[in-house]
Amino acid sequence: MAEGLGLSRLSFNQVVTVCEIAEVAARRCILSKVPRRVISGLDLAIGISASKLLTVNVGVNLTLSPLAQKVDVDRLSKLLMPRLKQLKVSLGKWQHAS
Repeated sequence: MAEGLGLSRLSFNQVVTVCEIAEVAARRCILSKVPRRVISGLDLAIGISASKLLTVNVGVNLTLSPLAQKVDVDRLSKLLMPRLKQLKVSLGKWQHAS
């Protein structure tokens, strides 16, 4: 369980790993709904913060190509946002013994 796992308790390498896992998961989520051929740009910004619990924030900037004329951007956003909010990273193995 990640309960009580704060940023200060993670090593630099663990922080980097959390960010990498979040980026891969976000890309997979987006690419499961949007074909690569209609994406002309995809930028992800991963940020983490912690007080008692670790919080991972994912910022997405998705640019669709002119080939995506039939893509309903509002519908796509409504599909992706809940899925991105549900991304979870298991940090239990990184907890230190008390």
